[in-house]
Amino acid sequence: MKILIPDYYYKDIQKIDINNLLKNGIKYLIIDLDNTLVGWDCPLPTEDVRLWFDKLNELGFDVCLTSNNNRERVELFANDLGLQFIYKAKKPLKRGFREAMSKMNVVDRTKVACIGDQLFTDVLGGNRMGITTILVEPIAQKEFAWTMFVRKIETLFRNKLTRID
Repeated sequence: MKILIPDYYYKDIQKIDINNLLKNGIKYLIIDLDNTLVGWDCPLPTEDVRLWFDKLNELGFDVCLTSNNNRERVELFANDLGLQFIYKAKKPLKRGFREAMSKMNVVDRTKVACIGDQLFTDVLGGNRMGITTILVEPIAQKEFAWTMFVRKIETLFRNKLTRID
């Protein structure tokens, strides 16, 4: 079960201590889109998300938006922020993570973190890759039927985690 435990667990992306990530050598971020940055039905970044990415950029992070969603959805959002992206990543499989790291020219996995809202995709996949994993709580309650089913199972595991606010 250790493979489902994130290194960090925050309420939302705004609460992530990005200065601490830098202090720990993290320079590259693989970030999920739906319910991590915005609700799955929100096509573009909110002003808060834009400001957060401005701060990441200012601090020198290299980011690749990595989502299991389709090209149209991910490309629209990523292009609006000027980000590299991977669509249909098939997380938790390693392929999408490897592709993201390749796009960012990563040579040292210890410098990479994955940020996402799902244990069975983002955390499991990131842990399988040997990178730092950061879990955030999902933004929206309204989700696809399959995701709602998986969330019920995730709840059993989440309840044992200690969130950092």
